[in-house]
Amino acid sequence: MLSYFKRLLSNTTGLPMIDLSFFSVYEPSFGFRIQFNVLYGAKAQDSIYSTIVSIAPPASLYNPENRSMFQAYTLTAVNWKCTTDYYTYNEDEVGFKNTVLQNSSALIFDIKRYNFVTKSTTDFGFAVYPLIFEFQKR
Repeated sequence: MLSYFKRLLSNTTGLPMIDLSFFSVYEPSFGFRIQFNVLYGAKAQDSIYSTIVSIAPPASLYNPENRSMFQAYTLTAVNWKCTTDYYTYNEDEVGFKNTVLQNSSALIFDIKRYNFVTKSTTDFGFAVYPLIFEFQKR
């Protein structure tokens, strides 16, 4: 049974995220939920990783004139039993409620690394994930 589901989940080509032309139209008051579980390539033993998830627009976390945490969430619940090949989070789903989506709406994953030895924070990486199917096809 597990091999059957693994085969189904391995073929993700052509799967849209949120298709606003579908009969069940997206309702901003309900919003949507995401879950960020695994960070691959995080092999440093002397560091902890934090991920900030925000939605653009407005991307208010990155606005130097009026920076705020509006529509931004921090994921920090670490699974301390994870291996050195990947880093996992114990966070539950994050909900984006009352979010009006535009054709250019995207999630921004901003990953920071804090080193215990040097007591410094550095950028580890980022990812931008389009939410609207029409934007994914551009």
